[in-house]
Amino acid sequence: MRASLLAALAVLALCALGVTVATAADPGSPVVPRQEQSSGQLGARWWKWSLSIPYGENPQFDTTGASCGVDQNGGTWFLAGTPGGSVTRSCTIPAGKTIFFPIVAINNDYPCPDPTFQPAPGQSLQDFLTDGAVAVIDQAQNLNASLDGVAIPVGPGSRGTSNMYSFAGDPSLTATFDPCITGSQQKAVSDGYWLQLAPLSRGTHTLSFGATIGSFDTEATYNLTVQ
Repeated sequence: MRASLLAALAVLALCALGVTVATAADPGSPVVPRQEQSSGQLGARWWKWSLSIPYGENPQFDTTGASCGVDQNGGTWFLAGTPGGSVTRSCTIPAGKTIFFPIVAINNDYPCPDPTFQPAPGQSLQDFLTDGAVAVIDQAQNLNASLDGVAIPVGPGSRGTSNMYSFAGDPSLTATFDPCITGSQQKAVSDGYWLQLAPLSRGTHTLSFGATIGSFDTEATYNLTVQ
């Protein structure tokens, strides 16, 4: 398995088509129980959004929250985790937006400079990328999320693995994040644990989420202002 798989992990930063977003644990849960799009479809959209943004303004690498509004559009607001380590960010979100984010996720992309990173004879590219992504996320532990100090359950229903999709990553991320990014259209499969929250009430909220995979750990805390 190529080393850049772990580099591409993100809470950052969540995905099988046909798998719904995490089911609400009770009627008061902030988690959206059903959406027109599965967590897999939204996860692919999340990666297309994140990887299209240059390193210097990419929300994954933002240490303050100053970039949390970059390229946001539509009724869903994407939040990023970290490519490793912990961060606390402040972010202002318009009222009425659902919030979608990865607890931990991976974008397994192709082609790659490593000449050995190839499907086995007779194996489809989608199966090859899916197997690699799933093998990484299978190792996820310590999955956690909380809103205003109340834990949000993260279970099997939060996980989704996408079908193969196309994305175009910004070239600035090749050296800083994922050496397989070409700067043009390429193929990928995502797997991860994702949550989507219903629109939050106006005012301030604290959202935290994270996970570990071996020695890799990621934890993000957002001080949110909804207005």
